Amino acid sequence: MIKLRYFFANIHKTKAYDNLMKQQKAQVELVKDYMNKMKNAKSDDELIKLKYQSINEFHKLKDEQAGILEQIKLEKKKNFEKHLISMEVDPADIELLYKGKQKKNKDEIVVESENQNTNNEQNTKQAQEQTKINVPKNLEIRNLASPIRTQGHLILLGVQRHNAQHSTYVYDALFHLKPQVIMTDLPVDDPFFIKTESNYKQTWKSFIENKLTPTFLINPQPITLPDVHLHKNKVNWIFENNISKNSQFIINPTNISEITKSVFDKEIEIIDILKTPFLFSYHHTTPIVINGYPELNYRYYLAENCQLDDLKELLKEKKIAKQEKRRNFDPFLLQPDLFILPKIKFMIEIIKMTLTSYSTGVIITESNKINQIEEEWKQSSHRSISTDLRTQIYPVKPIKETEEFIKKLIILDELISPFIYDNFVKFNSFPYQFNSVFKISLQQYWDNYKNQLSR
Repeated sequence: MIKLRYFFANIHKTKAYDNLMKQQKAQVELVKDYMNKMKNAKSDDELIKLKYQSINEFHKLKDEQAGILEQIKLEKKKNFEKHLISMEVDPADIELLYKGKQKKNKDEIVVESENQNTNNEQNTKQAQEQTKINVPKNLEIRNLASPIRTQGHLILLGVQRHNAQHSTYVYDALFHLKPQVIMTDLPVDDPFFIKTESNYKQTWKSFIENKLTPTFLINPQPITLPDVHLHKNKVNWIFENNISKNSQFIINPTNISEITKSVFDKEIEIIDILKTPFLFSYHHTTPIVINGYPELNYRYYLAENCQLDDLKELLKEKKIAKQEKRRNFDPFLLQPDLFILPKIKFMIEIIKMTLTSYSTGVIITESNKINQIEEEWKQSSHRSISTDLRTQIYPVKPIKETEEFIKKLIILDELISPFIYDNFVKFNSFPYQFNSVFKISLQQYWDNYKNQLSR
């Protein structure tokens, strides 16, 4: 039995990479040197001579850098193979991740081999103990076997959404696994998916203010798989417009981060691993499926099913955890059946639909959902596939108790993220219908109650 642990972090740290850094510094020094020489040139002939000398030097450096880049590629491959070899695993066996009989064991995929004896198993275990190669802390890996295809399965990565180590690991995992499809847990009704040729937030604002009728790249209330499936053209559109033309996004080598403002109005850069598939797919043309529960329906469900006092208590717990610097505290894990489970059945149905078209893939979700997804998969993966995803979405109806409902939404914005305020209230809009008249300014009421909560 061979145990393969994924380990892709830091394999880019190579000798060739260090040489490239030295070459780039040398290029800067060369520019400075020739600028000084040209400044002190005593004749036009000397200036022309220096110009041609500098061009030749630059071409020489560029050729050397091209060679180093090729060396980096080779060293990255060798480093990756070295990690596998150090665990007494043939590099070719990485292909077995998508073949043969497999089973789950947290962050390990176990691939059975009939040709290995007990001694080999013992040697492999000893080698693994010695090498101590682990996935990043708090990143979870599961394996979901396909009930449809004998050789089909999906690898489930549970991440902390804004964790830098997790983001590097996820990108490298995608690069080496080369999945047929990537699924990401972004809400299907996120304004991010509005079709735009400029800043998507400005296009969304115009839509909310009734200045245009937009097109969405996926269906915010999906029925079947094509409604949430992004092929090459749509992925390219999102990357080249919604991401690249938005100055708030920063495109890094292995992730996409967003500039946002902290409580003290200071700009900070936050990584969003759930958007990593767009960076990877843009360069590798891998289809993407969006399988996140609609956020508006989710907030409505919570506001209708949670008691106001319970939400206040959860918010208090979150503030205490922040003061005590408990970074991994998740208030939703205190009541997972209420806060996490409603999203899971919707996700599972999309996963089942995806497996009708693809044999292998990677699912990226937040780690607090991992256990529920795995449990639900065991219970329902063999059941018939839904013909309408809307049956898995909690219906939105007109609000009866207006003031209390809004208070709950304000607390949920503080607990999760300011989705309702940033995308609606800020633009003097509201995504739900009232049964009664709300007499004062919604934005004023929102701000006043939010200030009360912060005291």
